[in-house]
Amino acid sequence: MKRLLVYEPKIGLLKSPPIDKIPSYLKEDKVFWLDIIDPEEEDYNFLTEVLKVHPLAIDEIEGDYSLPKIINFPDSSFILWCSIDGEKRGELSRLYLVFSTNYLVSVHRGYVKVLDQVFSVCSRDATLFQQGTGMIVYTILDTTVDNYFLLIDRLSDEVDALEDEMFGEPTPAQVRKLFSLKREMLTLRKISAPEREIVNAILRRDLPFIQPAVEAYYEDLYDHLVRIIDLIDTLREIISGAMEIYLSTISNRLNVIMKTLTIIATIMMPLTLIVGIYGMNFRFMPELEWRYSYFVVLGVMVLIALGMLYWFRRQKWL
Repeated sequence: MKRLLVYEPKIGLLKSPPIDKIPSYLKEDKVFWLDIIDPEEEDYNFLTEVLKVHPLAIDEIEGDYSLPKIINFPDSSFILWCSIDGEKRGELSRLYLVFSTNYLVSVHRGYVKVLDQVFSVCSRDATLFQQGTGMIVYTILDTTVDNYFLLIDRLSDEVDALEDEMFGEPTPAQVRKLFSLKREMLTLRKISAPEREIVNAILRRDLPFIQPAVEAYYEDLYDHLVRIIDLIDTLREIISGAMEIYLSTISNRLNVIMKTLTIIATIMMPLTLIVGIYGMNFRFMPELEWRYSYFVVLGVMVLIALGMLYWFRRQKWL
């Protein structure tokens, strides 16, 4: 599926013009945006033969596995950018953008909300087209980054709630949730770091496809990505701290159990010794002939147990 927007300075926007006229648009003073959804073999042939897209860019689009990157060619630039839907966490989409002075081609698989939003804006207003393809590319990238902030806010709220819960009675389910959040943070970190370098590369190089007036927007986008990475690192530290709280709580609980068992075993040791002595069944044990020996021995055992409990409490072991 393909959709096309064409902008001509003298006429304005041409919505849904014929795709087969793209070769003529390349030769005229027009700017167009071609969006290809779920590309097929004929689409790859079109990109190669009509738009002369570099084979390396075609390989990246067909591969669908790389991390974000930018490749500059003599007559165009290629950007692989990832998008995460802030409302559908974990849903990662890859956007392939090939752009030059007068055209932008976006390729993706499946519905991408961010791209659809920007395409709708461009179809209603020609302002972005008037500022060049570099501005349209910036708008796409910036919209995806705004979704990162939305996702980070949600993750931050969940981490704070889990951290409060784990100060009470932490459970294995909470730990599993923490690991899940940590994986999401790692995924976002893995794509936001190379995307920051993409924007940095755009700012370092004088690309003829990006007008000087648009570069300030890319600087702002770079600052946003730096801030996102800082927020991710902060949240990862908070998650690590929550894991330490869990492990510390479990360790303290285990120490209390072991202390209780140790006290019980310590109290039972002298009692077991007494029971063992009088359980040897020697014939000439004088205490066997005493009338109240049984009660005396039991009383001694109780006194020993109470004395040891009193001592433990004095030492603040209980």
